[in-house]
Amino acid sequence: MFRHQSGNFFEDRAALSKIGRPSLMTLTFGLFLFDAELDGDLGLFTANGHVQIGIEQRKGGIYYREPSHLFLNDGDGHFFDIVPSIEGAIGQTHCWPRASYSDYDKNGT
Repeated sequence: MFRHQSGNFFEDRAALSKIGRPSLMTLTFGLFLFDAELDGDLGLFTANGHVQIGIEQRKGGIYYREPSHLFLNDGDGHFFDIVPSIEGAIGQTHCWPRASYSDYDKNGT
C-alpha cells in the first residue's frame, strides 16, 4: 500500500493501513479495489496462492493453498481482513490463480 506524496514520491503505508501483516506471507495473483460495503470507501480483495506445488514441504510457513483477503476500509485509511470470519469458499485456503469482477447491473458499484 503506497500513498502518492508528490511527483515521483510515494510513501509505504502497508503497516499503517494494517494490510502489511495479514498479507505478508501470501502471494497475490489477482487484486482489485471495490466498494464492498457501498459506503463510498474502496475495499481491497486479493486472490492468493503459491506458484510452487508442495512448497510447504520445503519452506516452513509458506503454503501452496493460501487464504484470500477481503480488506474493508474504515474510511480513515485502515483496512481489516474479514475473510477469517466468513464461511464458504472464500474463507477456505486455495490456490487462487486469478480473480475477476464485473458491474452486472452497470450502476457503477
